[in-house]
Amino acid sequence: MRFWRKKGDHVLVVGIFQSVGVGRTVLQNLRRARFRRAAAIYASAKGRQRIEEHGISAIGGSAAALILSVVLGVFIFWERGMLGDNRLAGVALPLAAFAFGGAITGWILVQLLREHIDSASFARFTNTILPNETVVLAEVEASESSRVLAILRGAEAEAPVTFGFYPPPPFSI
Repeated sequence: MRFWRKKGDHVLVVGIFQSVGVGRTVLQNLRRARFRRAAAIYASAKGRQRIEEHGISAIGGSAAALILSVVLGVFIFWERGMLGDNRLAGVALPLAAFAFGGAITGWILVQLLREHIDSASFARFTNTILPNETVVLAEVEASESSRVLAILRGAEAEAPVTFGFYPPPPFSI
């Protein structure tokens, strides 16, 4: 049990913008500055919300790993001379196994290596967003919060409302 915050603790920095375009630009600026744990929540005029995160999707990672594993399987069968026998029916099942294994491996790797904002943070802010508003979230180390605030406040069109939230303490009183 820890009682004090460590230097490695993350801070959730939030900026609220009145237009979708400015919020999208700020999110791109955060990505260019190498802040990977950044996302935006947009609310349309009707109040419909959309979350935008950058990175590789689980489906994209699965598809890439599937293609790579099938190519690897074809190469292995070609090296062993199994493709020249015109017995494609005998090779189809092992290639399907390569494809299935590659897709599952790609999905697991993307889920493990993807940096994203915690879903509890999204849940906390999706209920408070107003129509035609954008909330930009960035989860960074405490030492990097001033850089994120400078990027959020650097929007030329409008000044955002910004907040910083430390994680809850690891113990309850």
